[in-house]
Amino acid sequence: MGKEVLLKNIEILNAFQAIQELTQVKLPTKVSWNISKNMKKIETAFNGYIEFETKLVKEYATKDSKGNLILDDKNQPSFDQDNKNEYIKQRSELLNLTDTISILPVKISDLDGVDLKPTTLFSLDFMIEDDEE
Repeated sequence: MGKEVLLKNIEILNAFQAIQELTQVKLPTKVSWNISKNMKKIETAFNGYIEFETKLVKEYATKDSKGNLILDDKNQPSFDQDNKNEYIKQRSELLNLTDTISILPVKISDLDGVDLKPTTLFSLDFMIEDDEE
């Protein structure tokens, strides 16, 4: 059975990366299925975030006379100081906005013997259940 979870965009970004790592690990079929289904839902929310963040970059980044973004020496968009502060403020707000996602839970016991980084487990805590639940 699925359950609804409320996640901040920052949690969605972390979950997206963690699920990508998890898909590289050999897992029991049911666990792999649930994670695959969850990945599709997380990916939709992730793409929504990326789309909106791209709009923020286009709005606040420095542009040349043709309207193209100017990139810094690290190949990242360049900002003048006033616009950078506003971009950071807007992006911070965006990272804290929430989305409700219906996920399929994974039992902690189903992950016994699976070599996972603690950060991966932490990022996926919302979808992992204790066996007593």
